[in-house]
Amino acid sequence: MASGTYQQLEMVHTLRRKRGEKLEDHLPRFVEKPSKAKPEWKIYLTLCRTLIDKGRFDLLCRVTYTAWASTLFIGSEAIQRDLEFHCLYAALLNCDLDLVPVHLRGIFYRFPLCQLMVNLLALAIRQCDHSKYKLVTRLLQRNPNDFRLKLLAAHSNFMTGNYKFALMQYYSLSKINPKEPLIPLMISTTLLHMTVQKTATHKTQMAIQSIAFMNRYMRLRGDCQESNYNMGRALHFLGLFSSALQFYKKVLRSEPVKSKHPHVVNLCREAAFNIAQIYRISGSPQLSRLYVHKYITI
Repeated sequence: MASGTYQQLEMVHTLRRKRGEKLEDHLPRFVEKPSKAKPEWKIYLTLCRTLIDKGRFDLLCRVTYTAWASTLFIGSEAIQRDLEFHCLYAALLNCDLDLVPVHLRGIFYRFPLCQLMVNLLALAIRQCDHSKYKLVTRLLQRNPNDFRLKLLAAHSNFMTGNYKFALMQYYSLSKINPKEPLIPLMISTTLLHMTVQKTATHKTQMAIQSIAFMNRYMRLRGDCQESNYNMGRALHFLGLFSSALQFYKKVLRSEPVKSKHPHVVNLCREAAFNIAQIYRISGSPQLSRLYVHKYITI
């Protein structure tokens, strides 16, 4: 057996000892190396798809690890690369906080950066915890001009409440790509969150800047349901109810963004709910019930 296989098995055994689990799986194992691994590889892929469809992510982890540490596939570099991704994906689906960081580090240091890897890193940060942000920082040191990593780092700072750092990174990204509508939207959202902090000063100026960046976002994004809803939500957040109502009602009059799943991206119910909340707070319960019955009641 190759040294790489011994290291992989030892890592799996260490994690299982830590959890008090059995070291061996009661699953079919490939012990003999045939001349061609293609038929077994197809069977393995079919089994993985079936387990994903059935929602058996715990068993999927076992299967991917068995294949990853098997001598059957150890001779193929392409298959080993795919198995690395399979193990990470299975650990993410199973919400395994011990296995995800191990595979993230291994994948990002062994293979060149690609969009799939950035997507997996974003999923890991969102689903597990934000400690993976350290890996983003190290990757940025190796790829200082990568727009995707800079954006992911800014989002990570925003999600962890480091709004000042997030704001600086978003400003830097707006200079790199001034025509990307997401950047002014995130700058506006970050400024809005900073206005409600106890230690914040010049709250009025930050609120004005937030609306200014939201206007820039609307110009870049265009007059659509999404941009009107985001502007209405920002005004609603600042307590400017009459202005927020105008944009929410534009949402109700406009068509949803074109998508394969129009019911998912349709923001009419969200806008109607916010309108109902504003009318209820303003002392108009009848108007509030009207929007609830018309747009939200099933």
